[in-house]
Amino acid sequence: MKETTNEKLKELNKQYTVRLKSQSHKAIEDALKVLNYYHGISKKNEHSTVRIDLKDMDKETAQIFELINQYKIGIRNILIENGELLTHISSLSPENIQDGKIKKSIKALNQYEDERDDWVFASSLPIDGTNIYIARKSEGVIKFTKDNDYVFGGDNILVEQDEQGNKHAYLREPNYAYLISPLKFLPVVAIRKDSEGYPHFIFDDEWVSNEDVDLNDKNQIIGEPIEIRDVTDLVRHNQIFCEINLTNEGNYIKNAKNKEEGIALIKDGIHNGRLRYINGEANINVNNLLIDDKIMQKIGEMAMELKPADIKNARIHIAQNRDYIIPQNK
Repeated sequence: MKETTNEKLKELNKQYTVRLKSQSHKAIEDALKVLNYYHGISKKNEHSTVRIDLKDMDKETAQIFELINQYKIGIRNILIENGELLTHISSLSPENIQDGKIKKSIKALNQYEDERDDWVFASSLPIDGTNIYIARKSEGVIKFTKDNDYVFGGDNILVEQDEQGNKHAYLREPNYAYLISPLKFLPVVAIRKDSEGYPHFIFDDEWVSNEDVDLNDKNQIIGEPIEIRDVTDLVRHNQIFCEINLTNEGNYIKNAKNKEEGIALIKDGIHNGRLRYINGEANINVNNLLIDDKIMQKIGEMAMELKPADIKNARIHIAQNRDYIIPQNK
């Protein structure tokens, strides 16, 4: 029986983690210090390119980063061998993409915030409820806990009820998924320590390329882009909030001192109309810690404020684009 992509990736991670643990303790600790250093300067220097440079490292530490690069290439080779594709999610339809090219994001942080450069971003996640990028717009998204809790900038998610009484979550303005060959991309990889203090590699499905992606290059772009409207599955798998007026709620919650303070900030944001709790509005995968009488009243008020045109337009687009999920051999 042929190994699936995920099985191969898990085995590769085990192999490279064994190789990582075989390095000297000093080299591993120095590599972690380097990553921490680059994390700091990448966060501070918003308008500069920050890339990890091996030139000033001693030989043993540099070997750790060479191992990281080998691991990245190994991941890419597995996807290519298994015929897997990456997805790039954009708010732009093909006719609105300038010069027919998916352009690099300028001076953007990677997922682990240890490098900053001009990159096209992609993901190896399928287009389903596990892929948070399907609902992301230019206002961004913040993951504020280790669980699947997210605040989306803007107010682009609409909840409505169908004739059978079931509620659904839709994007007011659609996103588009472009299917891309991984050949010119590399995965974003980092090193972390587990709960017992042992080092291991982590890879969370983000990919980057230093080249724009030409929509007319059939070796890069595979098939037609997919319009995404229905994000109900995303709500089933995650806790989803919308930051209505871009008041930086996500960062405040992310930086809370503890879970209790985070919950208090969320409730305050909902009570005062700065946050929408999409799970609560849709009555899907609701966290009961966030629900009280005042919040239920606020959710009801927000539902009453929906514009009929929003609901009508969502229905039209969903009817035309029901089957947007691509089966993936993972």
